[in-house]
Amino acid sequence: MESLLAPVKGKSRDDPGAGDDDGVKRYRTSVPLAMWEMNQNDKKRDTGTRLCNIGMARVLKPKERFGGIVMSPAGQRTVSPADKDLVAKGGCCVVNCSWACLDKVPFDLFKCGNGARLLPFLLASNPTKYGQPCVLSSCEALAAALYITGFQADSHMVMDRFKWGASFFQLNQEMLDVYAKCKDAEETIEAQGRFIERLEAERNEAALRKAAEASAEAASGGGYVMGGWLPPSGSDSDYASGDSGGEEEAAAMAEALEAVAIDDGGTPEDLGGGAGEAGAAAAAAAAEAVDASIFGQEGQATTGEGQAAVYECEYDCGFFGSFDEVGAHEAVCPRAAAAASEE
Repeated sequence: MESLLAPVKGKSRDDPGAGDDDGVKRYRTSVPLAMWEMNQNDKKRDTGTRLCNIGMARVLKPKERFGGIVMSPAGQRTVSPADKDLVAKGGCCVVNCSWACLDKVPFDLFKCGNGARLLPFLLASNPTKYGQPCVLSSCEALAAALYITGFQADSHMVMDRFKWGASFFQLNQEMLDVYAKCKDAEETIEAQGRFIERLEAERNEAALRKAAEASAEAASGGGYVMGGWLPPSGSDSDYASGDSGGEEEAAAMAEALEAVAIDDGGTPEDLGGGAGEAGAAAAAAAAEAVDASIFGQEGQATTGEGQAAVYECEYDCGFFGSFDEVGAHEAVCPRAAAAASEE
């Protein structure tokens, strides 16, 4: 049986970038890396396959014994700095399989003595499982085990082989450093528990903050105002705080409309179409009442209680005045003349 510690094609492990006779650049870590291959992953994307292709790891035969530690879901102990000597002598190994097919993996066939280990809580950084806890790829599992057991340079060498490798340390640096300072598996599990509690607290806080924001959005009517597109309204009762005589004006307008309908012998929709002079006069009075009521409710008709209504030129030239003043202005308004010529 070929020794796992034997260099590939006579190249030394001390040369991390040694090239073989075939011209392919090989990489060597200070400790041997290996894996049992289950052929459940896409070879083009599989991280374990890539490590083997560049000579950083090798594939073990199904019943071949491994003398170091094995990152396996079937492990009974958590990897810790206490495993450093075992890693230095035998290396690190993984079971290269799919998380979706764990029930099809014959873990009992893999011979590693008491070297089976579990990884503590860490976040995946690979593109497939990014940000998900405890579902690391093969290269991430090897890198984590190497870092925790004191082989940080080898850990970085493994992840440097992938474009996204730096994100593994960005996500997990604090946890890796804490795990690497633990004395044994028990302390590692305690540290893991503290990290999980903190993350749960942060997640609950974020959920409460999100719920509060949603409640505030619902209370304000949501939409663009809550999103910051528009400033909030200065008053929720802009149209409810009109003059106290608004209801009286509305009632007077309704009476005027009814009087026109009765005098003309028609309906309120016939306003202005009656044959009698009384009907025409009533129609004019009603129209004036309508204008005064509408402008008054919108804040354009009055400047204060008891003051005269202010009207605007219907040709939008910007002229304001009393009803008579606006009527006189519209007779000479340039825009009125232009509109007449267009007709």
